[in-house]
Amino acid sequence: MDEHKAAWYGGHLAAAGEAPLFRSNGRSLRFTWLRTFDAPVVIRLDTGADGAVTMAATELSGHGGYEPGTIARRIERRLSTGEVAALKRVVEQTGVLKQTAATCDAGLDGAQWVVESNGPDGYRFVERQSPESGPVRVFGLHLVGLTGWAYDSVY
Repeated sequence: MDEHKAAWYGGHLAAAGEAPLFRSNGRSLRFTWLRTFDAPVVIRLDTGADGAVTMAATELSGHGGYEPGTIARRIERRLSTGEVAALKRVVEQTGVLKQTAATCDAGLDGAQWVVESNGPDGYRFVERQSPESGPVRVFGLHLVGLTGWAYDSVY
């Protein structure tokens, strides 16, 4: 990742109160959705030693292509066993964590869809520019669905 992207992504994550995922000791998944002209969204799932999964989702007040703004809304909750099972199915069926880190689909506007994972198998980073289909989109929309938040503009 180049310095510009690192600063851009890092600035939005910091505004959302998120630490670098690769430094965590537990098992975590994070989806970061940086829509150029709409509010950034960050959704993190942490798995405890007991297997319980907690979600922390944050929407910022800014725009993903510009300044992040401040925390506009945030929810934290434990996922039900059914939600955890569905999440595992999405991860397995899409193979989202086995995707290449990046593709040559860069554009000027749109949205960056970033998936990170950290755990016993190490740190993984996958990003896509406004995916219209595929594993990253399916995974990202699944996580957005877990928040209960609705968005008119999905790009």
